[in-house]
Amino acid sequence: MADNHDEPRASSGGPDTTGVKPTSPITDEMYRSVVEGSLQGIIIQQDDRIVYANPAMAEMFGYADPSSMIGLDPFEALIAEADVTLFRTRTAAVYDGGRVSPHPGWRARRRDGTTRWMTSTAQRTQWLGGTAVASFYLDITDRKNAEIALRESEARYRSALTAGRMGAWETDLIARTRTWTEEGMELFGISLPEGRGQFGDNDEYVTAIHPEDRHLVAHYRTLADEWDSFPAEYRIVRPDGAVLWLSGRGQVVSRTPEGRAHRLISIMADISERKAAELRVQFLIKEVTHRSKNLLSVIRSIASQTIRNAESLDDFEARFSNRLRGLATSQDLLVRQVWRGAPIEDIVREQLVSFVETQSPRVEIAGPNVIVTADAAQAIGLAIHELATNAVKHGALSGPAGKIVIGWTLLDDAPRRALELCWRETGGPVVTPPSRRGFGHIVLQQLTSASLGGEVEMTFETDGVVWTATIPAANLVTSPGP
Repeated sequence: MADNHDEPRASSGGPDTTGVKPTSPITDEMYRSVVEGSLQGIIIQQDDRIVYANPAMAEMFGYADPSSMIGLDPFEALIAEADVTLFRTRTAAVYDGGRVSPHPGWRARRRDGTTRWMTSTAQRTQWLGGTAVASFYLDITDRKNAEIALRESEARYRSALTAGRMGAWETDLIARTRTWTEEGMELFGISLPEGRGQFGDNDEYVTAIHPEDRHLVAHYRTLADEWDSFPAEYRIVRPDGAVLWLSGRGQVVSRTPEGRAHRLISIMADISERKAAELRVQFLIKEVTHRSKNLLSVIRSIASQTIRNAESLDDFEARFSNRLRGLATSQDLLVRQVWRGAPIEDIVREQLVSFVETQSPRVEIAGPNVIVTADAAQAIGLAIHELATNAVKHGALSGPAGKIVIGWTLLDDAPRRALELCWRETGGPVVTPPSRRGFGHIVLQQLTSASLGGEVEMTFETDGVVWTATIPAANLVTSPGP
């Protein structure tokens, strides 16, 4: 029986090496087979000339075989001009015994002139008894192009966010953190190191929400637990006090094992201009409704008073049509002014144009630039139309020598600041007061006074009619002076 010490046995602390032959010495031929079969491009340069290249190097740079690269100046043949200085510096450092780390990316020039992106490292070695540099190359063109495409895509994304006044951020509801994009911080008017914020009851996001909209925060968190994507709209108050309307969506990108929202991305756009436009439309709708009711009331009053004083149906039709045209003239003027009121001078000229050439010597119009409210414009327009109608029929404009003067001034020394508007006729037939008071009297005194909340006086002087209206400042939109 053989001695137990001669029996093979497993090592107590390592792998069983029973039957493993001793390692053979690594020969030059073995090194060569590894280098020749490597997928890395490998060259050895000495005295600025390539003395060795493996097949992968030749294929990488577009040469038929490695031998065709021997003797080439590597800086001129392989490196793009923009990166030659960098490589001369790195190579000189290696010759001097220094170490160089892999370069993140430089431009190489293939034999056909095309450019490829490479990364490389190098080390000092010996070649035929002399010092040389061995360099190892990897083609990273596909990776580099992907990085460039990603950067361009991110730039387009950021440009789109900026152009659309949009911002984005990601909220981690478990880690209780919030990561802001630059556009998101710009939108909210905040600045955080690396865009890192917090998630909590009084974080930078909740603090920025308009107090009247903060109740929506809890609502959106509930929606995130129930839906992968949901709409959001609310107001924020920036640090400078500006109030913005935001609208967008929240997108849950991961959930907890229990199904609750874990990570949430929010993308919001500034819709303040749209909201302002919507409010303006709502205001205009209400204004049109209000104006329409008022206009119908005025038309009803005109019709009622005209028919009472008409001598016949034809007379009613003629008078009613004329008065409606005068009313329509005021409406057209107000529509052009978007119902913000109208200048008195425009009201006067628009009403007179159907009766007389306003630039003729027979008409004098003078007064400061004053804009009156829409209701005042309507009342003044009706009064001027009625005065012009009477002037053509019975007054200054019924003959060739008559003249009308319309002027207005601000009464700053009155108990209440007001505007005085005066119509004066001269040179016409001798005036006699009318024997009865028709609709014209109602328009010129009762209706105008009631509409303007002011005082109206009409006198029948021998030389012509004088009509004066004192219009309270409440009827003025703009006026010169303090």
